Amino acid sequence: MIDCCQAWEKKCLSHEIYIPAPLLAKIASLVAEEGVGELKNWILAGREGVEAALSYETLSRVRLDKSPHFIWWSMPHSTYYAFFQKCLSQKNKYAMFAEMSKGLAYESLVNSCYRRGHWALAYKHFVPTRVDFGGQQSVGYLYQPPTMHRVIGQPRCGRCTRPGHTNRQCRYRFQP
Repeated sequence: MIDCCQAWEKKCLSHEIYIPAPLLAKIASLVAEEGVGELKNWILAGREGVEAALSYETLSRVRLDKSPHFIWWSMPHSTYYAFFQKCLSQKNKYAMFAEMSKGLAYESLVNSCYRRGHWALAYKHFVPTRVDFGGQQSVGYLYQPPTMHRVIGQPRCGRCTRPGHTNRQCRYRFQP
């Protein structure tokens, strides 16, 4: 007589569990509320995981704001632009916020680049350049940092240009 446990083991040779796609999508959407990084394992899991990670429920609920650079995902040069567009098409509230804040991101970038030039006012070092202002060329001045003529560090040999010794101590022999 066969024990019921032995019969069950013979019947279930495969230990895989089938989960329907809508249930997987619901689970993935709950996991996605922790951030985009949590979806990596779903994508690596295979076709079913990718379908669950890119489902309507998941894309509409994923928390993009957990990443400090999520506003830059709305820029076309971003690596995450395609994923961002998918979230935006599913009316993700964080993607919509990033899309509306895109102008502020560009403005803060331009302001930070402009502010970096203020240190040059103390040096009074100008480089004349041709600047194009809407088709009208004029000579403008750009600030350039002062150049450092001396390299800080170990002295270099004049013969072999290796650091740490001078010409007198150099063992390099020129080959004719």
